[in-house]
Amino acid sequence: MRDLCSALKIDIDFPSKEVESVSVASLEKLAGTNFEAGSILKYDGLSPNIFLVDKSAHTLYLLQYENGERKNVLAFDCETGRNSGDKKEEGDNKTPEGIYFIINKYSRSEILRLVGRNKAYQYGEMAFVINFPNPLDHAEGKNGGGIWLHGRDEPPDNSQPNGTHGCVVGTNETIKMLSKYVKLNSTPIIIVDKLKILPKEDTETKNNEILELVEKWRSAWETKSIDEYISYYSPSFASQGRNRIQLKDHKSNIFRSYKINHIELENFAIFQHENEMVVQFLQDYSASNLSGKGIKTLYLRPGKYFWEIIAESIQNLSQ
Repeated sequence: MRDLCSALKIDIDFPSKEVESVSVASLEKLAGTNFEAGSILKYDGLSPNIFLVDKSAHTLYLLQYENGERKNVLAFDCETGRNSGDKKEEGDNKTPEGIYFIINKYSRSEILRLVGRNKAYQYGEMAFVINFPNPLDHAEGKNGGGIWLHGRDEPPDNSQPNGTHGCVVGTNETIKMLSKYVKLNSTPIIIVDKLKILPKEDTETKNNEILELVEKWRSAWETKSIDEYISYYSPSFASQGRNRIQLKDHKSNIFRSYKINHIELENFAIFQHENEMVVQFLQDYSASNLSGKGIKTLYLRPGKYFWEIIAESIQNLSQ
């Protein structure tokens, strides 16, 4: 593994033979172009980087992409929650599993202000906030918060790789290096219990299915076909203060009142974790009353006939 890591320019410690063998197999596949991490169906996101945490191997991968193709992989040791399994509630000392984004950054001085001097050393030089619970978590009744990717001032205890209250923790040096690759609100962090790597053709099949679904949704929106448009939303949809009925009424009013010039989507990032799907893209919306670009995120779950949107969000970009 040391030779492989050297060839790949990977900075990684070597904890145990069992973990090492898993990491070697993962790195060998991810280093090539014929395999992809099972959670990543397509990636041409606005941030060229993805953080991927394998809880079972205590490894954080930095995957770097260019024009939708992975070009580099780096790997680092990390610690996760002291209790195994997916986080369900506040105080269970578990690290959540799913598709998340980094939404904020705290410097040492900000950490000191937030947690106090007696606890600040636990968070080290800097911390990145993960958007747990996301809308999919809310739909499952999960609660809690304060899940960060952060460093710490004390040296890691290699005998206790599961020692956090739920955060993903690396050394100060690791977090400082990773900070160069973070773009707030668009850099994904995928957390899985055990990394699955699939042949590229398997992920491409599912990717094409989702792209076709999103295109039909976009077309129904652009042509103001309200019944078809709303059919892509789950009966349990809840987002931005509206349920599915309220969303239909809101969109119907817009469709009657304004002309839609175009709705264009690009820079797709498509992720799947078990029975959950997250789709993010750059949306260019132009209508007679409003025009602008934003980062749109759709959260989907399987419905009766196809994947359905259970929540959505938009982060408007300055013009």
